[in-house]
Amino acid sequence: MPLKQCTYCEEYFNGVTELCPKCSKNLDEIFARVKKFIYSSRTEVSIAEITEALNVPEKAVGFLIDKGRLTTEHIGMDNKCRLCGAPIPSNATYCKDCVNIVNKDLGKFKNEMAEMKQTAAKPTKEIQPLRGLR
Repeated sequence: MPLKQCTYCEEYFNGVTELCPKCSKNLDEIFARVKKFIYSSRTEVSIAEITEALNVPEKAVGFLIDKGRLTTEHIGMDNKCRLCGAPIPSNATYCKDCVNIVNKDLGKFKNEMAEMKQTAAKPTKEIQPLRGLR
């Protein structure tokens, strides 16, 4: 089996899944508890309410949402940018400033990669042997 890095705890393990066995079991248990809590609630609940009521890490709830295991239709998102914490519209994940910064950095990275490819494609001078040495 190949050595993989768990996408949740970032520890290395032998396996083919994206989660180590420990995190997989943990997140399955958290998912079941959160899902039951959400559907038993008569109103929309926030992530803060979920983490407080069930004593589960916010990271776990966010991870389950990011991976699509939990939908946000019954969860009142805190409407904060995940990078900087600024207020954002309910249908967004990141604020405009953070999106712009990421796009700008991505543009710089693309330019640097293009320059590196051009440099690598240039022909190099042949190395001439030193005279008198064989």
